[in-house]
Amino acid sequence: KPKGAGLAVETNPTSMVFINGEQVGRTPYNAIKPPGEVVIKLVPESTDKALAPFETKVNLISGIETVIRREFAETEDASSGEIISFEKIGGKEASLAVVSVPNNAQVSIDGVKRGFAPVKNTVTPGEHQIIVSAPGFTERVLSSIQPLIGYKLTAVVKLASTGESRKE
Repeated sequence: KPKGAGLAVETNPTSMVFINGEQVGRTPYNAIKPPGEVVIKLVPESTDKALAPFETKVNLISGIETVIRREFAETEDASSGEIISFEKIGGKEASLAVVSVPNNAQVSIDGVKRGFAPVKNTVTPGEHQIIVSAPGFTERVLSSIQPLIGYKLTAVVKLASTGESRKE
């Protein structure tokens, strides 16, 4: 019998969690689900202003926890968060890939600039810190990121626009 896939969802503010259109709970949400592709929809519970809901597809992997974090705002541009997932690649290395929205954000791993997203690096297993930043956007810091040997950890990081105009 294949192992279930872990799913952890953290949001600010609290939100309702829907998986494939079915309401399954509220954040913080932790569950073991059957492996496979699912559609996750997060609808923030807000009283004073309407916040933009978030929807994404993720592939849940047996024996691996996928983490979704979301900071809601009134618009998608002003919202931020990340989706952290693993993919089995085999071999004796741990791999880390960082994708950013907007594209080409600066990526630092453990305080060392590694270039502009998308970035793919081989890293040592264990705890790492990732910082993703871009002009006109609020920086995101991901701490305690732990790649595993034989897997690629992918972090899709969505930065919030500061609303300041940027020179193209």
